Amino acid sequence: MCFKETDILLPKEYNNPDFMQKWAVIACDQYTSDIDYWNRVKDFSGNNMSSLNLMFPEIYLESASEEQGAERIKSIAHNMQAYANDFACFENAMFFVERTLKNGAKRFGIVGAVDLEEYSYAKDSRAKIRSTEETVLARIPPRVKIREGADLELPHVMLLYNDEHDILMNGLKRQDMKKIYDFELMQNSGGIKAHLLGEQDINFVKSMTGKFETKKFESDFVFAVGDGNHSLAAAKECYENIKKTVPDYLSHPARYALAEIVNIYDKSLEFEPIYRILFDVDPLDVIKKINDKFELVYTGAGGHKFEIIMAIIIMQLP
Repeated sequence: MCFKETDILLPKEYNNPDFMQKWAVIACDQYTSDIDYWNRVKDFSGNNMSSLNLMFPEIYLESASEEQGAERIKSIAHNMQAYANDFACFENAMFFVERTLKNGAKRFGIVGAVDLEEYSYAKDSRAKIRSTEETVLARIPPRVKIREGADLELPHVMLLYNDEHDILMNGLKRQDMKKIYDFELMQNSGGIKAHLLGEQDINFVKSMTGKFETKKFESDFVFAVGDGNHSLAAAKECYENIKKTVPDYLSHPARYALAEIVNIYDKSLEFEPIYRILFDVDPLDVIKKINDKFELVYTGAGGHKFEIIMAIIIMQLP
């Protein structure tokens, strides 16, 4: 089974909105190179218990020297140990999460454990869980160093599943769920709330994801990694390393990673076009080489298409 319940840790003050606002950090791709954002987060969090002290933001991962990186990883491990007695454990749990984006849109997901035995980031993989982008192998070793000595797992993995009629989410008994937390996120990032799934709902989720596994999709896979691909790849590498030394590795906790599953048809998800700009090229030569490489043929409705806009700048000399 690809997805199941697991033990989930939260700070003991999870029902304190002011505390949780400083605890929760938005670590999205758009902030990878925005040092001002991370300075604001550091100032806002102050000396409070914060997940900022348990992570290695990519902006520092790319700019830190080897010595600085090792020192930060050491600090992360120390902070995890220091926080150890400040967590409450929800055993064998799944969370129903409602994320309100800053534009007001709501995204619904379920947090649980994903089985790394069923995941692969290899290009030719036929695994049930696959990446949606090419994995940059050079990004994995630093993340493995952070994870392999960590006492806690702090991922940000989103898996997308195919449920056009939203049967899974609509089948949950939301009115019976116990609310866990509800607070506004820092830096005007919207809000988030979570509810604890009851036993009946957990069994329903496992039953539905089980059906996704047995249903024959055209692509023949269950979950696509929508976000956090390199985090999940690092978890996979750590697990593969454990398999080399632990005989009973199938029952080892590292076999599973925490993840949120979201319906690819969720109304909050917007898939926008990707633009690329080429300078100092011959437009007709570019088109010819693209066509030679991919043998492009427009088939009309149902096919993919893209536009090429050529701009020729003519300068008037004095």
